[in-house]
Amino acid sequence: MEIERRLFPRIKYPDDCRPELLIKQREGEVKQYEVADISEKGIGLAGEELRGLQPKSRIEAQIIFSDGRLLAVEGELLRVSKNNAGIYLTKGIPFSRITMEQILLRD
Repeated sequence: MEIERRLFPRIKYPDDCRPELLIKQREGEVKQYEVADISEKGIGLAGEELRGLQPKSRIEAQIIFSDGRLLAVEGELLRVSKNNAGIYLTKGIPFSRITMEQILLRD
């Protein structure tokens, strides 16, 4: 059994019900990415279109959850690889939303 060593518990989404993250670009453009996992202080992205993201860049974005609700988040892009990226959130996800996501995923 693997012990979770993270400070904030993480929710991993199945491929077929991932939220979307809309990131504001400098040019006023908005790019959309798949959210693979979330915690109160972090977001993991998945997909093949991540190469354009730059590590250490500031992120202002909105998450669109499966129930249609939007949540504004802010943070810093920590890492980017071929198929995933990690964002540290300075304006994070409330614990109440994390709990709601756990309940929605169980149904």
